[in-house]
Amino acid sequence: MIKLDYVTPGSPDSGVDLLKDNSGIVACYHNAITQQKRQIRLDISWKLSRDEPFYTIWSM
Repeated sequence: MIKLDYVTPGSPDSGVDLLKDNSGIVACYHNAITQQKRQIRLDISWKLSRDEPFYTIWSM
């Protein structure tokens, strides 16, 4: 299992200096996992921005 926290767009705004959009990192992890010959669970932050235009990123 791999869990990625503080994924943007979304995640906490509590003074943390985060990239505006690091969803590409999630895509890279996802692509690497799909190339493995074993199952690996990938969890990402629960507080993702589900508003447009970002909803399409997380609905795939």
